[in-house]
Order: sequence, then C-alpha cells, then structure tokens
Amino acid sequence: MDWAGNFRWYYYLALAVLVLVVLLLRTIEDSRIGRAWFAIREDELAASCMGLNAAQVKLSAFAFGAALAGLAGALYAGSYNQTHGPDSYTFQRSITVLCFLIIGGMGNLRGAIVGTFVLKGYDDILTPLIDGWIQGTGSKFRFSEIKLVVFGLALILMMRFRPEGIFPSRRAEQELE
Repeated sequence: MDWAGNFRWYYYLALAVLVLVVLLLRTIEDSRIGRAWFAIREDELAASCMGLNAAQVKLSAFAFGAALAGLAGALYAGSYNQTHGPDSYTFQRSITVLCFLIIGGMGNLRGAIVGTFVLKGYDDILTPLIDGWIQGTGSKFRFSEIKLVVFGLALILMMRFRPEGIFPSRRAEQELE
C-alpha cells in the first residue's frame, strides 16, 4: 500500500469509520439514552414528568453530536494535502449538507446516508459526465453552470411531493399508513 501518494487507503479508512459510526448510532438508538433523546425531542415536558433530566439529556446529545462532527471534520481535513481557509466553507456548502438530510429523510440514519450518496453522486459523478457529453457535441454550454438550479428544482419538487424525504423516519412512516 502506498501511504504517501495513493489515497485509496484513506477512502477505506473513511468507509470503516462510517460503518463503525452507523453501528454505534444504531446501538445508541435502541439504548436508554437513545430513548431519552427521542422522548425529549417529541415532548420535553412529558419526558421531564417521567423523570428525565431534560438539561442533562440535551447536553449529552449535544456533546455526542459535537464529537461526531469533530470526527467527521478530522477525516475531512485529513483528505487535503494543503491548508484551507474559512473561505472554503461557504454558506452554500452548509445549505448543501442540510439538503442531504432533507432529500434523504430526516430522523433516521438510512435517509441521511442515502441523501448524501445521491446528492454527492449527482455533484461529483453525474455533473462531470453530463458536462463531458455536452462538450462532446461541440456546445459551449456547461451543465455545471446550472447544476445548482437543477439541485434547487429537485429540492422544491421533493418538498412538494415527498416532504418526508426518500426514507422517512419510522414515526413518519407510521403516520403515513
């Protein structure tokens, strides 16, 4: 394995971390703390009446989320071989990450993962393929110039016709039945 120039090992590392985090989240989802997070999310007053310390439960959720964000940030930063300033992390990038969750379906892991793969696949694979095909016809038009318009239209259509996302949460599925 070429650790210096070949980044394939890094993708395997990121995939392994993703699998471990998903397994951890699945385990936590069915644990006591996971049920407490769910109870606080649904009705804080009722959860407090049942004996949950809302502040402590919220703080644990915040700390766990921050730890996962730190892990993701470390993996993301490690994939660059140069420094990036704050200009690299635009508002558009933040909105794009939120759109991953909205398109995939909020409230579950499967939706977040599928939404990310669908939209990153669109951005990183489909857009260059369409650009190459259009350039092959001799046109000066570049699909990459309007990819955000297409992305926005897809988001609007998704919110109009399937607001719960590709994979809705279990609760949303039960409400729809």
